Amino acid sequence: WNPEEIKDDLEDLIPEREEPRHDLPFTEALPLDVEMPPQPDAKVEGYIDDAHTAAIDDDRVFRRAKAAFPLALGILFRKSGINEPIEREDILQRTKMEGEGTPSEQKIF
Repeated sequence: WNPEEIKDDLEDLIPEREEPRHDLPFTEALPLDVEMPPQPDAKVEGYIDDAHTAAIDDDRVFRRAKAAFPLALGILFRKSGINEPIEREDILQRTKMEGEGTPSEQKIF
């Protein structure tokens, strides 16, 4: 799937990613206590009205990760017909995306 070809307008509500902080101390990670199977490049976890996306730091993967959730919401919550009488607000809200939707290296939940 190419997010440049198939996208939803709601994607524009998600701000661009924050640059990682370079003043944080960095060290090698300790070995894992359990074996981890290979993971996908990105993953989304949802709970009620929140979604949390994690992706490796790669421009292609980031672009897809940023576009996937708005596209899925747009497909699920779009009007079912041209003449649908019920007006709906966008499922993604600009204020929430500006406050909580900025992709960043570190998030506190």
